[in-house]
Amino acid sequence: METGAGLLSVELRTLIAVAEAGSFSRAAHRLGVEQSTVSRRIRDLEDGLGVSLFERYPHGVRLTSAGGAFLDRVVRSQEALAQAVAEARQAATAEIGRLRLGFVWSFAAGTAKDILAAYRSRHPAVRLQFTELGAAELLMRVLDRRVDCAWVVRWRALDPAIEVEPLWSEALHLAVPAASRLDGPQDWSVIGDASYLCRASDEWRSFQGALDQVGGPRMQIRSHDCSRESLLSLVADGDGRTLLPESIAQAGYPGVRFLPMKDPRGRLDICAIWRRETDNPALRRFLAVTRSWVKKHRPPPPSWSD
Repeated sequence: METGAGLLSVELRTLIAVAEAGSFSRAAHRLGVEQSTVSRRIRDLEDGLGVSLFERYPHGVRLTSAGGAFLDRVVRSQEALAQAVAEARQAATAEIGRLRLGFVWSFAAGTAKDILAAYRSRHPAVRLQFTELGAAELLMRVLDRRVDCAWVVRWRALDPAIEVEPLWSEALHLAVPAASRLDGPQDWSVIGDASYLCRASDEWRSFQGALDQVGGPRMQIRSHDCSRESLLSLVADGDGRTLLPESIAQAGYPGVRFLPMKDPRGRLDICAIWRRETDNPALRRFLAVTRSWVKKHRPPPPSWSD
């Protein structure tokens, strides 16, 4: 089935061959069949339609008016079928289509940026659409089919429709003002020394639960309905501190220093979530690219539960 013509019935393919060759014998030679086979196919087609498609002459055939009109429709249908086949194959190789991705943190730095670059290089025609929200909001968008796939932190699915796949983990870094006296790796006690800044959509209660498990302090939460950049701006102005993954720490931010946490359990497990029944070839290729990149660049380190 190489082209749209392969989807046409043998009678319609024979019709086209006869019309192009102008005779049953030449069409038979082109098709590699007996002339009687061509004659029978055309007769069966005419019987089925209830109209004569060709005028017969001693040395060839010519389309009737009805035959010409019918052939015109067949050719146009063939072209439409060929286009449909091409588009389906392009979609199957993620050459066209749309992919809606959600991220808890910025997709413009670190691992996310590198994986997106790898995906774009392989499938440049796929239109990417990004959403940056908290994990709970991203879960709802995946369930509502407004996001195809989201990267969230150590998410345990609450809905059987959701597929969850662990990808990698990142070390936590404490973001402090550049003028802070703190320096070097930090322990959990510093989290309780100053206001902890977070976005309103962040899963800070889950993080406090993880801190409780490792004997960490209670956090003095100051929640803001703002972007990650705005949060870092507040840190730079001395309004508090926050914890962020290493990918953001590596990207840096003016007026902010990032200090690693001492505890090896102080890591964030990044997972991909998507609906189980999602049939988007662009998503399947994205997951494949992500797995390949992670396997090569991000071996899984210890997590909170270790």
